[in-house]
Amino acid sequence: MEIYEVPVGDGIQPLSNRERFEEMFPHIVPIIADEETLRAEDQNSYAAHETALNAHRVAMAENGHMLYVEQNSPHRSKKREDRLMKEEENLKAKRAEIDRRWDDYRSNRPGSMMNAFAEFFSSNAAHHRYKVANTTDELQPGKTAPEMVAHYRDLWRTKFADRKAIATAPQSRAEIESDIASGVSRCAAKLQMAVNGVRRVTVSEKMDSFTSRGLHLPRLSIADANGIVTYVPDAMGVMAALFGPEMVDRLSAMALANHNDAEALDAFERGRRLNQVNAEIRDIEYRAAYWHRVARGQGSNPGGRVSVNVLAALDLVRA
Repeated sequence: MEIYEVPVGDGIQPLSNRERFEEMFPHIVPIIADEETLRAEDQNSYAAHETALNAHRVAMAENGHMLYVEQNSPHRSKKREDRLMKEEENLKAKRAEIDRRWDDYRSNRPGSMMNAFAEFFSSNAAHHRYKVANTTDELQPGKTAPEMVAHYRDLWRTKFADRKAIATAPQSRAEIESDIASGVSRCAAKLQMAVNGVRRVTVSEKMDSFTSRGLHLPRLSIADANGIVTYVPDAMGVMAALFGPEMVDRLSAMALANHNDAEALDAFERGRRLNQVNAEIRDIEYRAAYWHRVARGQGSNPGGRVSVNVLAALDLVRA
């Protein structure tokens, strides 16, 4: 196959990944535009919050200075001092209210996805093939779009806890015993190689003399900060080779103490359940993102995001 270069005129730049996606998937244009609006709203709210904080700091400093002057004045007035101290308490209450309003705003806002979008468009993931997901969902009776987002947010937390429980479930008895036996065998392998070496001799190049190889027990090399290497006998390897079955039995007994195989998962079942719950989590994320877009389109606040799954937000799936 021959490759031809397409000449590009002066000043004409190739499409960015974002522009390329917007051209291929026009439905993401309003999605990104809304996320830019969210970012602008958050930036404006943060600027207003900082302005309020700065004004409060100035008021606190001025009041504190006047209180200091009053307390050190030769004409000190108890009435003026009490008034200034009362104003200090009022300013502290105002600061608590500023913090409360800001915390309420942040906790009940979805937050813009623009940083996540920018990271996606600049990553290798942007060069994969995608198609439109066309996500839809049915509004549950009596619920609004923001309430549907909250419903899927709660469901996502439940499924995420399920996934953690699956991932952290203990292995089956058979897998535990197999892992211990394999570990002891690997530990003993070095000594077996050393013992096998005794069976042969080292012959000179002319084959007119030979020497016994002898037994060289395996050693561990330990390097210090100065690069000096110390060699110590591999006692664990020797024990594993000489007393392997006993070690397997004792170590298995320790690992299986209080083990309940009914709570365990073997590799096949763990993988099957993880695949299933991950698919359910992805479905929840796409449905939640759908209701997030519906709520924003209605002018409602959908609240915090269920996740920052970029593909769910853009309603795209791998082709």
